[in-house]
Amino acid sequence: MAKKESSVEYTFNIPTLVLIALFAGIIIFNQYQIMTFGISGPGTFSLSGRTNLALPPGSQGTTLGPVFNSDGRTTSVKELPTISATPDPAPSGDPVQDAINRYVPTGTPEYGAALGVSFDDPINSLNKLARYDQTEQLDTPEEKARYDKLAYGFSCDFCCGGPNSVTHISNCGCSHAAAWRGVFKYFIKNNPEYTDEQLIGEATRWKTLWYPGPMMKRILSEGSSGSVDASTLSQLPGMVGGC
Repeated sequence: MAKKESSVEYTFNIPTLVLIALFAGIIIFNQYQIMTFGISGPGTFSLSGRTNLALPPGSQGTTLGPVFNSDGRTTSVKELPTISATPDPAPSGDPVQDAINRYVPTGTPEYGAALGVSFDDPINSLNKLARYDQTEQLDTPEEKARYDKLAYGFSCDFCCGGPNSVTHISNCGCSHAAAWRGVFKYFIKNNPEYTDEQLIGEATRWKTLWYPGPMMKRILSEGSSGSVDASTLSQLPGMVGGC
């Protein structure tokens, strides 16, 4: 006599099916967010997979600079949207000089008059932005949380840390870190409509101004193709302003 195979029937009611579908949707959405933004922890802007950003409304341009990788300890050069305009200069015939002209900022940004800062006056601007961070207060818990996230998500690569041993500027006591935090604080208070990525990009412009030599070396070696002309880069200072 053949053995009768046993069977198990599973029944689901409509509320159960809805909950399963909702749970699956949350999982899929979270995975999409992780893949899209490369965020490995609170405040870490790695932007993995987003080297060519679509500019948000109101963005003025783009720059290149180091952002955190998914490990939260190292950085790689990525493209970032900015707040200040980044026009392409006329070609000089020297690709390295063209890159310097493109990424080392000059002139006065749109917000320069309000803060009394200019890319053409890097040391005084450094001191004013650092003082802004030290003296201005944020008003709401939401502003403070955003400030903490940005400060944790921005790196000090050439003073308190290096490309393979990066310091979050929330943990850095140098004047440059205070000035970058000042950039974040100013826009959080006065222009909260700008995105976090735009604020990271704008602080990166100041980073290139204050560390032109090492920043351009990274931009040329990681952010674009071609060889680095060391003789050209040797003309750029390693750091502008005291640490």
